[in-house]
Amino acid sequence: MNHPRTLLLSAGALGAALLLGACKPPVDPEPPEPRKSRVFVQDLNAAESNVPQTIAFTITLDTVSALPVTMKYYFHEITAQFGADFEGAAGTLTFAPGETSKTLEAVLAGDTLREQGPVQEQFELVCYDLENGVPSKLTGLCRITDDDSALPLAPDGYVTPASYPGYRLVWSDEFEGSELDPAVYTFETGNNNGWGNEELQTYTINNERLENGKLILEARNDAVGPFSPPAYTSARIITRDKKAFRYGRIDIRAKVPVTQGLWPAIWMLGSNFGAVGWPACGEIDIMELIGREPSTVHGTAHYFSQLLPNNRSRGSKYLLPAGQTFDDAYHVFSLLWTNGRISWFVDDQCYFTLADTDLVNANSPFNQEFFFIFNIAVGGRWPGNPDATTVLPQQMAIDYVRVFQIQ
Repeated sequence: MNHPRTLLLSAGALGAALLLGACKPPVDPEPPEPRKSRVFVQDLNAAESNVPQTIAFTITLDTVSALPVTMKYYFHEITAQFGADFEGAAGTLTFAPGETSKTLEAVLAGDTLREQGPVQEQFELVCYDLENGVPSKLTGLCRITDDDSALPLAPDGYVTPASYPGYRLVWSDEFEGSELDPAVYTFETGNNNGWGNEELQTYTINNERLENGKLILEARNDAVGPFSPPAYTSARIITRDKKAFRYGRIDIRAKVPVTQGLWPAIWMLGSNFGAVGWPACGEIDIMELIGREPSTVHGTAHYFSQLLPNNRSRGSKYLLPAGQTFDDAYHVFSLLWTNGRISWFVDDQCYFTLADTDLVNANSPFNQEFFFIFNIAVGGRWPGNPDATTVLPQQMAIDYVRVFQIQ
């Protein structure tokens, strides 16, 4: 049985509780967390100087932070090399409350030599382990432009005279301009199925330049880019249908690269190449070198024989004195070419002579006009391919080409 008095007391107690709750002050909500600052690292463009120079990356916050913002950092190689091209320490960077901008320094190496590689090199500042901040751009790229003009090539070496008694200069190129004359030279490009020798390089128009009165051909290992695989690029320049000569004295002063797998050459083909093909057109190799033999160059003539194999050749080689290599200094590679006779020279030292009467079961193709070819091949059946000892890039520098004929 229910007791009304008990029910009434219960209702009164409930009302009192409701009245007390209505009089209690409200609880304030939790304050929102402050917005974290976004972190930005600036990119840099810098020009290499002749002396070391300090550069500074700027790191910024987009707002004032009420808390310290910290991050770790280090410098990372891309194409620029630590120690050789730049230096910088690793560490921790801290923004105190209220700070919005700080700098981190690196030191660029200085020199006067143009490096054998890309004109622009890169490294980056990398920030990580960010605390009390929001990552927006935590790497800064530094692009170093090498504007030096001095080549890392020995300036000394053998020089031939600018004139000879009984001869007149009929054509020369001293490479003093800013670019090759398109009325004289043509670039051959591509790999052309290995150019008949299982060569690896792709010839491009970007591996040649004129610099300080020199024609520079450069072989590179462009491991990243449109030529990978194959990764090797180089240059091949010809004078076909533009400049061709028959007979005379030819002097070509050059510094030749040496490393395993390279095959620099200065040579000529008969102007009837398009009509009769090779070897019927004849080939005169003024200078060839294979990188594993850095002290030896070859002079060779190729021609067509009525006997198999149809490609016959005659030639010899020139060896430098012990301890010298062809990349140490400039040498002059010469031909003395007359009707029925060709002699090969290095620094005015004759090391081989070929007469038409020496050709085996063949008519001489060497009494017509020939055009020039300058190139650096990479790999192939004769030099072999690059290996772990190969150093790239490498340059062949040609100082002058001069053609003299009897007056």
